Amino acid sequence: MAKPDKKTHRITLDLPSSSKDNLDSLQELIGCNTRAEVFRNALNVLDFVSHELVKGNKFVVIDPEGNEREIVFPIMMNRSGSNGE
Repeated sequence: MAKPDKKTHRITLDLPSSSKDNLDSLQELIGCNTRAEVFRNALNVLDFVSHELVKGNKFVVIDPEGNEREIVFPIMMNRSGSNGE
């Protein structure tokens, strides 16, 4: 992952109400103090996931009964060596 940058930059986003509501729900679910913190965490997750998928790795969810299913990330479908092989 990229090294933390000590400078900050303000970014303004236009989101539909449904995305704003989703953001607020995620903020509460994961216990972030701010929406910016949700975005920073999301970027870190996307950075990790995208690098792993490009290397050809896969993500699998295993439910409590032991059933497995592969997680497909549509955002990576246009990248060779990722979920969109």
